[in-house]
Order: sequence, then structure tokens, then C-alpha cells
Amino acid sequence: MKDFFISYTGNDVNWAIWISKILEEANYTTVLQAKDFRPGSNFVYEMFKAVEAKQTIAVYSADYFASIYTMPEWGAAFQSDPTGAKRTIIPIKVKPCELPQMLKSIVYVDLVGKDQGTSKKLILDAVSEENLFDLSKAEFPGSSTGQVESSSTSLSSKDAIERLLEILDTARITFQAQVKLRNKLAKKIKDRIPNTKQLQYEDFFHEYFDQLSQDELILHRTIRS
Repeated sequence: MKDFFISYTGNDVNWAIWISKILEEANYTTVLQAKDFRPGSNFVYEMFKAVEAKQTIAVYSADYFASIYTMPEWGAAFQSDPTGAKRTIIPIKVKPCELPQMLKSIVYVDLVGKDQGTSKKLILDAVSEENLFDLSKAEFPGSSTGQVESSSTSLSSKDAIERLLEILDTARITFQAQVKLRNKLAKKIKDRIPNTKQLQYEDFFHEYFDQLSQDELILHRTIRS
């Protein structure tokens, strides 16, 4: 099992390769499509193996979130560790972008505008099992005349309700997107295979799963995720 699966979109391949290089030089193992999916290999099989890595590094950019093919990659990691306790997803932001609501709560590494040396250190600090934050240089920020107590950070009922509504809205949008992809996949199969049976969607996909093309398998996996 590899240490890291690097999830990225094609426009960010150079970032993904560089991140892989930094990690491999630090004696970690990585898997990414550009490096490990060789000509003649089965893409779907290789992807199934890739997502079994201990952790997923998601290379954030606007292109990343615009692609339907990256969704099941970070979605699988998110589903296995929704609280972030195992740090299954380590996001690395390489270009300015707006994050999906579901991922806004996950702390990410921000490389936007950073130089090479700083970026390398941020990546290695992020993947380390130990917290490398140095407290030894911390200085007292207050005055000698006393401190003002900080206000409570507990959520008010209004804030809690607003957050709950955000979660419900995200669930609604996700469900609507899933329905659109499901209908699209069913139409593709019906257009390609003549005289398909009239079945409920779940039974329909089960009936014709063995006949799905590679693109249709990827779309099916996106829906299931």
C-alpha cells in the first residue's frame, strides 16, 4: 500500500509531479496517474488500487473542482474519514479557487504565491505524523498591565441553525447533481445498447454493469461516491 495517492486534474499535472517528487525524495511512496498508469494497463483497475493508499493528497485548483472525474477521488477519502481524525485527505491548494461547501471545513496547505523552498517545507510539515509547529519562539503578545478576557467562542443557536441549513443545502445540491449524472448515464447506455429492459435505475445499472464502457464505469463510480 502506497503512502499517498495524489489526486489532480490534467491542467495541474506539473504540480502533481513536483509534489510527488518532494515526497519521494523524503522517502514516502506515492501513486499518481502520470507516473504509474502505464500504457496497456487497465485505468479502472489502477484507480481502484490508487485510492487504497493510506492518504489522499488533493491538488486544489479551480480546474480540480470543475472536473467530475476528481470528485470520486476526494469523495472516497472524505467518506472514509468524515471527521478528519485520520487526516485521510491532505489538501494542497496550488491555484486560487472556491472550495465546495463540503470541503471548507478541512484545513488545507496554501501554496499560492509561495516560493519553492517555503512550498516544500509546507508540504513536508503537512504530511508529517508529528506536529512540527515550533512553540519555543513564541513571545508574550500582551501588555504588563493585564489582559482582557476573550469572549466565548461557543456557537449561538442562530449560528448552529445557519450551519445546519448550509449542510442541508449542500446535501440537496449533491443529490440533484447525482440525479443528473444518473439520468445521463442511463441515456448513454440506452442509446448504445438496443432494446434495453425497462427497469428501476438500480436494477438497470446492475443488469448492464458488465457491458459498461470505461467512461461509463467512471461516471457510475462518480454517482456511487
